Amino acid sequence: MSGIQESQMSEFAQNAIAPTGTEEHLKSCRICGGMKKADPCRSCTNRRRTGTYHWNPESRKKRQSEGNPLWKGDNVGIEAVHDWVRRRKDKPLFCERCGTGNPIDMANISGEYKRDINDYEWLCRRCHMVSDGRLANFKTMKRGGY
Repeated sequence: MSGIQESQMSEFAQNAIAPTGTEEHLKSCRICGGMKKADPCRSCTNRRRTGTYHWNPESRKKRQSEGNPLWKGDNVGIEAVHDWVRRRKDKPLFCERCGTGNPIDMANISGEYKRDINDYEWLCRRCHMVSDGRLANFKTMKRGGY
């Protein structure tokens, strides 16, 4: 009772903090050993959850892409299409254009952003900036001003 003796509390306060159930309703949790309302208690039950679904491979495959009820088709943004391609196209060790740099950018070739794996390539940052024309713009920008 947080440092207050029961004799110091008013009768109203004693009734207000009285437990709703008696100790006979409590059970001993078989996992943690604490006296709880259920066996196993809620905290021990939640501790064992992994958050994964145990679907068989055929069911999982049916729910991917077009089989998913939340599938939007081509009515998505650029980032979603990039994520879709990124999951399906393996990342090479080197840039697909120059063959030397570390490929960190997924670049669209045609500029149409369609769901075609062959319309994307893994490029290093320099090759990506050259292909988009951003490197030439970057070199001609004024330094230190707006």
